[in-house]
Amino acid sequence: PNLSEIEYLTKFCNVIVHSYSGPAHCSLTDEVLNNSDKTVISFCYFSFPPYYEDYKYKFVQTEDFSDENVLNVISSNILEKLN
Repeated sequence: PNLSEIEYLTKFCNVIVHSYSGPAHCSLTDEVLNNSDKTVISFCYFSFPPYYEDYKYKFVQTEDFSDENVLNVISSNILEKLN
């Protein structure tokens, strides 16, 4: 029941983190994908090219679920937005 809330919230987030689950797909709207200020970070067990290669967003994908990597990937992308 909160899929529309997930979609709405992404309008206000410049870094979106997900695992390509069903609810995560609600964050992949045209408004997000056509915005060069948006970064989508995907933690998933398989590597593939981003679904939407022709869009402007930044796509980061990793298969490394270690605490150190999760922290580094998320924090480095947030810091990039702040600088």
